[in-house]
Amino acid sequence: MGASLSTLLVGTWSPRRAFFQLVPRDMRTADPTRASEWIEGYIALADSVIELKGRRLFNIEPPTEEFARDLHSFEWLHHLRAYELASTSTKEAQTIAADHARDHVLGWIATRSKHPKFAHTPSMAARRALAWTNHAAFLLDEADPQDYRTIMASILADTQYAFTHRALVEDPTKHCMLVLACASVAHALSDHIALKQQTRDALTEALKITFNADGGPRTRRAGDLPPLLAAMLSLKALMEGRGLNAPQRLLQSIENGQRMLRMLRHPDGTLVRFQGTRSIMALETDLIATILFFDTERGPLPILAQQSGYARLEAPDSVLLIDCGGAPPLEASRQAHASTLAFEWSYAATKIITNAPEIGYSVDADLLDQRRTTAHSTLCVGGVSSATFPDAHADSVLVANGLAIATEKSADAPTRSFRARHTGYRQKFGVDHARSLTVSDNGRVIEGHDQLVFASGALASTNRNPFTLAFQLQPGARVRSEGDRRMRIVMRHHTIMFEIDSGTAKIVDPTDRPTYRGPSRARRILVEGPVGGPAEMHWRFIVQMGGGFDAPPATDAPLETIEEDQDAPSPD
Repeated sequence: MGASLSTLLVGTWSPRRAFFQLVPRDMRTADPTRASEWIEGYIALADSVIELKGRRLFNIEPPTEEFARDLHSFEWLHHLRAYELASTSTKEAQTIAADHARDHVLGWIATRSKHPKFAHTPSMAARRALAWTNHAAFLLDEADPQDYRTIMASILADTQYAFTHRALVEDPTKHCMLVLACASVAHALSDHIALKQQTRDALTEALKITFNADGGPRTRRAGDLPPLLAAMLSLKALMEGRGLNAPQRLLQSIENGQRMLRMLRHPDGTLVRFQGTRSIMALETDLIATILFFDTERGPLPILAQQSGYARLEAPDSVLLIDCGGAPPLEASRQAHASTLAFEWSYAATKIITNAPEIGYSVDADLLDQRRTTAHSTLCVGGVSSATFPDAHADSVLVANGLAIATEKSADAPTRSFRARHTGYRQKFGVDHARSLTVSDNGRVIEGHDQLVFASGALASTNRNPFTLAFQLQPGARVRSEGDRRMRIVMRHHTIMFEIDSGTAKIVDPTDRPTYRGPSRARRILVEGPVGGPAEMHWRFIVQMGGGFDAPPATDAPLETIEEDQDAPSPD
């Protein structure tokens, strides 16, 4: 074989003589019901459903941009693989599902030039190439030779384009996902030795810019961890299956990332919703469980992840997760929230306090308001966010304005008490926000102390710096006021009292919010600081024994609730 031809076969993305020797595993759980719907012509993606009615899949008009993006990624192919589970005839079901999948893939290729621009971006090309590679056996085993060559050529063309133009993808997570996809395709190929090495080298660099040393993503989005870890674990298994040693950087990133995933996970299996992390459906808790199944180390969870900007307090039945970090890199800040020192709280696997309301797939008109400090479970001075949004667009970047954060673990009870201070208000108001959080030994009492202090540490006055405290309740919670400084919160299995030592507390009118179970009403407790005197507030949540929806309070006063809420989803 001539040198030039040898280089062509092993050092480029040429489809000539290319075939897959071992393909990466798609770690997501497939849904046989979704598969049946697709076979019957009902396409459900991104909170929307359309009926084909005999039309070809890529001749339809997508109802939303998110629907179109999910459609062109082909990441839904894993559901069709499960069609055999919904059929009495396994062999027949496999043939039907494979024919449908292959028809959709070939239909996309045939109309490639007509697809929207986003379908040809490097990130989308990489996602699509990996999806087809993951299911290559499904797509290619019974394909005729011409269809086989057409699909293989498209996979390699998309992979080459994505890898060549990877520098155009600035978001660290998206860049890393692109490189992981290209590396997976390269290592699945029987030959192409040079490409394996090129993608390994690129992967090492991508992992460096994607993860902090403590395992958290530099974007500060907890929701980035599941897809990153799933792709890394799949690539690691592929390399081992091919008899290759995985890069040390990949192994270390997996170990640190799994530890961070456990740290940021609530007892109900969901992740914290800081920094624009989407709802439970987008995160797929089954994927999180699968990833953690491969976590063989199971070491102690960190109390403070300084670089990633998160802290975790634990006591029996109680978990407190705290955002104690600044803004992410500018290129990754279009989903970021001004939520410094906000917290989320779960008790007995039931979320009580959450962060900003759950955000669905579509961009809501008030999305920017949901990113502001006023929408989070933290303190806000004068209605101003602790970080700045330079423009009024929903996807505005977040600018930190010299935000600095100092954290301190308690020496006596490091897993129960935490204190932090940030400078987000110093430039505009001349004060810092200091917050102390403590969980009781039995886990039933959460105590907080918020202060506005000068740079010297002296306590400020509310005369010059009016402030509010907000506590975002889990959708479905029922709450009523028992005076200016006391409220009763009722969940399905728990009743929680909320108390403050000064100021006044009120219930913010509930508003419909999109959640993974459909629209739900999310209430918020808003505490206005005292007029005059020191700018500080002591508050506490106390879990009462018994109580809940099945055991209402003894008093006859009605809970502040609305008729529609009787059908609201259970918060636990």
